[in-house]
Amino acid sequence: MARDRYTGGKIEEELFSEDERYLLDEDLQLDDALDLESLSLESILAEYKGSAYIDGDKKTPPDILDEKTKRIVLEETGRLGKSPEKPQKAEPAPKPPQSAPAPEEAAEVKISHPDTDVIPLRTSPSGRFQPPQEEFFPQESARADEAPSSDFDASEEYVEEPRKKRRGLFRRVRSARYEEDTVAEDYEDEEEYDDYYYEDEYGVEEEEPVVEEEIFEEPDFKVATRRFAALCNAYSVKTFLSFPVSAVMFILTLVYNGKSPLDTRGGFVATGVLLILLFLSMMIGVEQMYYGLVRLFRKQAGYESLNFFACLASAAAAAYALITKNFSSGLPYCAAASMAITAGLWGEKVHYRAFTETMKTATSASMPGGVVTEVADEINRIVTRKIPGRTGGFYTRLVSEDIAARTYRTAAPILIAASVVFALYIGIAKQRYGDIPFYLAALLTAATPLSASAAFALPFFSTARRLRKAGAAVAGWGGAEDLFTSDGVSVTDDDLFPPENISVSGVRVFDNVSPERAVRYTASMIAASGSGLARLFTKLASKQGSTLMKVDDFTCYEGGIGGTIHGDRVFTGNAAFMKLMGIRIPPNLNLKNAAFTAVNKRLIAVFILEYVPVKSVQYALVALLRHKVRLFFAVRDFGIMPVMLEQKYKIPVDDVEYLPIRSSYELSDTERAQTGRVAALLAREGLLPFAEAVTGARRLRNTATAATVFSVLSAVVGLLIMFIISWIGGAVVSGAANLALYMLAMFVAFLFIGGFAKYQA
Repeated sequence: MARDRYTGGKIEEELFSEDERYLLDEDLQLDDALDLESLSLESILAEYKGSAYIDGDKKTPPDILDEKTKRIVLEETGRLGKSPEKPQKAEPAPKPPQSAPAPEEAAEVKISHPDTDVIPLRTSPSGRFQPPQEEFFPQESARADEAPSSDFDASEEYVEEPRKKRRGLFRRVRSARYEEDTVAEDYEDEEEYDDYYYEDEYGVEEEEPVVEEEIFEEPDFKVATRRFAALCNAYSVKTFLSFPVSAVMFILTLVYNGKSPLDTRGGFVATGVLLILLFLSMMIGVEQMYYGLVRLFRKQAGYESLNFFACLASAAAAAYALITKNFSSGLPYCAAASMAITAGLWGEKVHYRAFTETMKTATSASMPGGVVTEVADEINRIVTRKIPGRTGGFYTRLVSEDIAARTYRTAAPILIAASVVFALYIGIAKQRYGDIPFYLAALLTAATPLSASAAFALPFFSTARRLRKAGAAVAGWGGAEDLFTSDGVSVTDDDLFPPENISVSGVRVFDNVSPERAVRYTASMIAASGSGLARLFTKLASKQGSTLMKVDDFTCYEGGIGGTIHGDRVFTGNAAFMKLMGIRIPPNLNLKNAAFTAVNKRLIAVFILEYVPVKSVQYALVALLRHKVRLFFAVRDFGIMPVMLEQKYKIPVDDVEYLPIRSSYELSDTERAQTGRVAALLAREGLLPFAEAVTGARRLRNTATAATVFSVLSAVVGLLIMFIISWIGGAVVSGAANLALYMLAMFVAFLFIGGFAKYQA
């Protein structure tokens, strides 16, 4: 194949430099002197490929490779070591008849990367590497062997067959320009092919970081708000219908509680009424019953499964009592099971009400800002920061599984299994086989707390209502957990002192410099820094009719910034920075809150700044410090110092960490790619909504954890109490009314615990 690619002139021009052309004999014709078959790319590859390819040496410099290639060609021709003579250009061979237009002439030979052995690679006309054809492409190699040596012409070139596109995991996504070259036919290890032919020449293509939440398609926030509101209204209606049914059953159970033993007629009527009302309650909460059964078969049993089996066992115990007309154990536990259905519907209502409140906050602003938690490589910490306009992933995080669902997914199967085992154990051990349905109903009902469905919903609702007043929203349990586990929050210039709270109270210009030039230089430098002073000085320059200038070689320092403007080296910073740079400051102008500007080591202007503290910022800082949230001050304003903050806002600076200036610039850069997950949204500007979101998320996480633990403990304690009472044979003591009262008492205690989320800790 290679013999069809070059004429004698091309070999002379491309393979031999001016100093090496003496190696050609002018008395010999090129066709006679060179065995073109031995110079083909395939033959060289077949001879020298093995050891270099196995060794994997890819780092030999190109100039050494070129020299080795030329030497190999000379060794193949037997011309190495001949005396220098003037080379003579060979005449090209006559063109053979062609049936199709000749393709474009191939580019020059390029060499791959072995060290001791050389593998020449041919290239396409565009300069892209193409793999060798000897062993890897046997069909093309065979076609090259069949071609006669006389068919060696510059105008004719081998036309490749269309290649198969790569498939599978190793397919490389490239632009259309390189698409036809991204193939590797007949390679046993395509990954090795990529490393060998693409890594060193073109580099490995790095994939853009994908934010986890953004890979899912999220609905429009307004549409989601309406859907959550509709679900909330639906569960409100169901709760309204279920509550009176449960109330009637509870009252009926209390009335018959003191009558022991029940007479046959009274027990039959009361049990029948309770059974009918339980079926009615189950029909109102049929959705919960359905989920309880389906999720059990999917191995995702939750509190719905507990509720379903409690209702089923209570109904079975009531039906068994009606059939046997045995009411010696009192009324069945239908009232407590119905109360669990009503509490479950109420918990779902509160859950969707919390979602609605959260989404209303998100839609209250046209462009809400996002709060993300991400690893800051600059300081090796997990930092919470604000990102303007970032909302993708908030909905996905909002509807993720909460702590109550996770906990009951583990606890529910255990409680169900324990209830069945205990009921069978008591009935068999006591030889009271006819009371096993009553034992099972009592144990399953006691293991179904009324607080199960609201263990997370109630704290979340309380938090969402409070945060909505502050203009913030937390993305459910996922967002609360992210904000809780972060190492601290990033606080920027605008958070501490909004631009409207900073003003210039005086200006001093030196060295016969015009005020316009001093303002223009200073405004250009500060605008390039992007600090909180940028808006102030930009307005100051626009009032004087000046425009900002381009700043070259911008550099940030501790306490100041530097750059080049129209060839002048300009420094802007505080007094300490000017002294550090060797710029003299008059003693009467050694001010703490001032911006100094020097051009070519000469002070030209001083701008006296006035920072006005904001009450809301003080409240936010105090709230963050009270919740033990560490503050990372990523400030670019060289005038904001720890001493000044302590004086202005009256806060201790022990939990305040001032970052190095370069880390501050990187951490406060909102334009860089963010890979963190959106944990909250802010509908208002300022530090107070940000602080409310962080502190609210921490309260939510703590309160939801406590409420869930209390809910599970109440189920475990109820199960153990009913087991002990049933074991000692106190049928009356363990009556349905007493169990219902216990469950109500635990529910009231839960309401007290879950309501703490809206209060400051």
